[in-house]
Amino acid sequence: MTRIAIIGAGMAGLTAATQLAPHAHVEVFEKSWRAGGRMATRHHDAYHFDHGAQYFTAKSDAFQQFLQPWLEQGVVTPWQARVALFVGNKRTGWQHWQTHHPRYVAQPYMESLCRALAAPLQVYYQTQIATISRHAKQWRLNDQQGNSWGGFDWVIVAMPAEQAHALVPTDFEHLARLQACQTLACHTLMLGFMNAPEVDFDAARFQESVLSWLSINHHKPQRPQSPATWVLHADNHWSAAHPNKTNVWLEQELLTSLQTVLGQPLKPDYQALQRWRYANITVAAEEAALLDPAKQLAFIGDACLGGKVEAAFLSGLAGAASVLAAC
Repeated sequence: MTRIAIIGAGMAGLTAATQLAPHAHVEVFEKSWRAGGRMATRHHDAYHFDHGAQYFTAKSDAFQQFLQPWLEQGVVTPWQARVALFVGNKRTGWQHWQTHHPRYVAQPYMESLCRALAAPLQVYYQTQIATISRHAKQWRLNDQQGNSWGGFDWVIVAMPAEQAHALVPTDFEHLARLQACQTLACHTLMLGFMNAPEVDFDAARFQESVLSWLSINHHKPQRPQSPATWVLHADNHWSAAHPNKTNVWLEQELLTSLQTVLGQPLKPDYQALQRWRYANITVAAEEAALLDPAKQLAFIGDACLGGKVEAAFLSGLAGAASVLAAC
């Protein structure tokens, strides 16, 4: 059988692996201890935070069809949130997410969908691929621990564009398009409360602020109601402007900004910061997958189509179809 290595176990990589597994021998390499990429959940004692992707939409027929069995199994469910809108420090209105344009979450945690996708696949966790090289029309992968993985006919790189650019060879057919992709960072503050402050919304969007999004995480479907968990995303441009500030400084700035907006003091029992270096795509490749048939090398991911969970799925789907057609 054709042997295919996929580097990255996020939505794009897992989608491609699922599509290819019936037709090829597929191995997935993931640097983290879990699948999901930015569809991530932080676990600390009794606290659980969906601290990456907050929700996702399904606008394409392909993604809707993909989600249907997961909806039936209860792994995915709509989130009919009440979203407060703020401009500066002033609340200006509401959004009510209805089923006509549903937003979805995985349950009981955002990572749960990717965990389910990864379960039947051969995934090597905590295996960060450092280099790839081609010899005698086959690929060899070397990880940071010094292990070598070889004999692959195809390599599919499913990781942030900036990281992929550093990994693929300089004669990759689409290197210039990969280099042109741009991503902004996001600093994320997780707050846990044994006694939650009272708010009359499930999430909030912010404009003209150092903040961009607040999720009352425990208001999502099937989440534990206690202890209370909040997830606060900083504005992407603000995050990019403060890459080297200490965690203590960032946490204090974000917490102070949130207290000002809400008009009440906040005394979390637990807080932690996550620095997402590659969060929102600002310049995408604008092609579902970047395929180099001569080298049997491909790049997929949300950087191809624009930074959403659905974009990652569609890229993985297209990449798998292109590889199968080229085999």
